[in-house]
Amino acid sequence: MFNNLEKQLIIKMVRSSYWGNRMINKSDLITAVPKHLRKKAKQSIENLLKKGFFNKKPGTKSEFRYSLSLKRKYEIDKLMFNYYTLNE
Repeated sequence: MFNNLEKQLIIKMVRSSYWGNRMINKSDLITAVPKHLRKKAKQSIENLLKKGFFNKKPGTKSEFRYSLSLKRKYEIDKLMFNYYTLNE
């Protein structure tokens, strides 16, 4: 369902509690991945937006801001549960 970059982006946002009205700039979100994968990370953000996992709003300096969608909270929590149980 998710590729590794999408999982990494979602995990960063869940750990920092970017749900609903709390937003993060796209440039700050991309810093969660290594430099050689940042172009793919931008594509992953757009894929997650199309799947409905991210909300998108205009921000400052013509940059968009993103947050996690509360409509997909169950699926995101399921992903986080699997992440934590496998990494213990």
